[in-house]
Amino acid sequence: MPPLRPRAPLPIVAAPRMREGGTRTSTRESVSISRFCGSPSRRLTLKGVQPVKYKKPRRINSVSITLLLFAIAVVYLAYQWIPIVFLKYEANRILEEAGSKMTKQAKLFQTDRRALEQLRGKLRGDLYGVGVDDPQVDVWIEFENNEARIGTVYSVWVHWPFDILKPHEVEYQMEHVVHL
Repeated sequence: MPPLRPRAPLPIVAAPRMREGGTRTSTRESVSISRFCGSPSRRLTLKGVQPVKYKKPRRINSVSITLLLFAIAVVYLAYQWIPIVFLKYEANRILEEAGSKMTKQAKLFQTDRRALEQLRGKLRGDLYGVGVDDPQVDVWIEFENNEARIGTVYSVWVHWPFDILKPHEVEYQMEHVVHL
């Protein structure tokens, strides 16, 4: 393979520049490349070109208003939905705790209906304790073969500010399965 020959540097031509009024000129300006104290960085200097002066943006403009509205929407949705999600996780935790109690005393709960009803009442009370305020909360405990199913159904009402939308009900149903 023949050795590569260095090429002559290409002339650098300036792009059309902007005038004060925002129109472009078509004149070509010469460009000089200078080095700083042996530094590899380069600086392009355009002779006779003046920078475009933009107006300083106002503090309150369409972008800042859009960002503010977006931030308000995110804060409101977080305020509305984060407690509902945490409530769901707490209800699931209560079902898991009841499941571990059922594995310890499986024979007692399978034979004694009164103990089973006490556990259901305790589950309902614990759900009210963590914030489930649905008066129609349903808790069930079922036995099938070697499994116990512990579950609940409750509703949460979502309210919108200034009654933009009607309040709507969100229903959560969860079940925990324990192998006996």
